[in-house]
Amino acid sequence: MRLGIFCFLGLLLSADLALAQTPKAGSPSPSPTPELPEVRPALIGTAPNSLINTIDTADLVKKGQKEAAVMFSCLVAPSGEVVRSGAYRGTRGAELLEQELLKRLATAK
Repeated sequence: MRLGIFCFLGLLLSADLALAQTPKAGSPSPSPTPELPEVRPALIGTAPNSLINTIDTADLVKKGQKEAAVMFSCLVAPSGEVVRSGAYRGTRGAELLEQELLKRLATAK
């Protein structure tokens, strides 16, 4: 009797798993204009006024800046101008780089 119950339960569980693995027919078609993600990574541009080209690295080295890293975030308008920005989680000794970054973010595109 118990063996019959175990077999019946096993059959029900395996049937449920098989149904969960079958592809569903009629998948939705892709939308004509896909939505852009809310947050996207910054891309380094090659324009003269892009952030990477406006940071004065020679001045930073002259002031004593060694190897450093600073994380930053910014809100960019559709025109490419930076609306709001902030820097955080800089490595030890990254104060000069952080100041330069925030200064250059104001005019970067």
